[in-house]
Amino acid sequence: MNRIQSGRMPLIRLTALLLVMALLFSAALASGGSTPQMHRAAAEESVDDLRDEKAKLEAEQQELATQRDKTAATLEAQEAQKALLQQQIDVKVAEISVNKKLLDELDAKIGDKNYEIAQKEQAIGKKEAEISDRFQELRQRLRTIFMRGTMTSKLQMLLDSENLSDYLMQTKAMERLTASNRVLMDELEAQLQAIKLDKLSLEADKEALAKERAPIVELQTELNTKKQELDVLYSEINAVTEQLNADIDHYNASIAESEAAAARIQDKIDDIIRTTIGTGQAFLSGSMYWPAPTALIISSTFKTRWGRLHGGIDITGGGCYGEPIVAAADGVVQIAEWDDSYGYYVMIDHGNDSAGRRIMTLYGHSCQLLVSPGQTVSAGETIALIGSTGNSTGAHLHFEVRVDGDRVDPIANGYVSTSGITIDESL
Repeated sequence: MNRIQSGRMPLIRLTALLLVMALLFSAALASGGSTPQMHRAAAEESVDDLRDEKAKLEAEQQELATQRDKTAATLEAQEAQKALLQQQIDVKVAEISVNKKLLDELDAKIGDKNYEIAQKEQAIGKKEAEISDRFQELRQRLRTIFMRGTMTSKLQMLLDSENLSDYLMQTKAMERLTASNRVLMDELEAQLQAIKLDKLSLEADKEALAKERAPIVELQTELNTKKQELDVLYSEINAVTEQLNADIDHYNASIAESEAAAARIQDKIDDIIRTTIGTGQAFLSGSMYWPAPTALIISSTFKTRWGRLHGGIDITGGGCYGEPIVAAADGVVQIAEWDDSYGYYVMIDHGNDSAGRRIMTLYGHSCQLLVSPGQTVSAGETIALIGSTGNSTGAHLHFEVRVDGDRVDPIANGYVSTSGITIDESL
């Protein structure tokens, strides 16, 4: 983060530098004893200082871009890790959902068993109450018989009987009563035991379900714990990715701010060049330097050919490949790069002429460029070598003059002289 913030310091230095340059340059222009040469020297010195500061900003931009790209690579790796964690979390959520469904089903079965056990316990209570009632009823009946003195003993029954037949009848009645109550009691006891056995079976089923449920509960706990751990990791990585995104935003903002500062420097450079270096002094006499000192043949003039405008002149000569191309006038290199049509080419800004028009020259099809954008060049200074790159059929220099962006005839408008130059369009 310190590196990001430190990127703002050169912008403060830039503001101070621009202010100092403006003050010094204004003072130089306002000096009564100064000469045009002194103005130009002061301007060139200011331009050099500004270019140095611009180069520092561009180096800073490159460093910021490198740091941004490294941060972006780290972010990409973190995003991949975050996506992997999200997949693992999704799997755990699915497993937890399946496990919960199993637990819900077992809990429902256990609930059913608890209900059935409760029903059995209620039935046992009722049956025990019924047995108790029957027992009390039998006791009461026996007590009544005993109180009447009809069931003291078999001897008493015999003595009390009128005859043997009466004795046998009383004995049989007593036996039937006893047997009937015993059967009833046995039936009640059997029913009670059956209910208790049912209850024991239900409790065994419930215990089995509880045993089946225990490992699922343990697994569910493990799954929840693992998901919580994954959630923590995801949260941590998410915080890292958010910070990385914020860092990238800071880098981009710093780069944009640095680029804007560099653009302001370039505007200042262009302004100095327009007002001093590039005023058109080199061609106010009516002619620029011949751009190819050793190539003295014009093989194609400014005209319409092959159905379209040929917006310059082609300059060639025997053995001209690799020969020097020179700046036609003082100025600042605006472009020095490759183009599919012009091949390797240079464009120079010469500032405004006395009529306030912007004058620029272009040099195409070079085999080698010797200048770079932003470089100040003087009239006659070598800027490239003649070649045959781009849309070209042989070694030559394609030379253009542009006025306020429009291509004009260099010869007809008096920018170059054809004195000592051969025009042979048969080549």
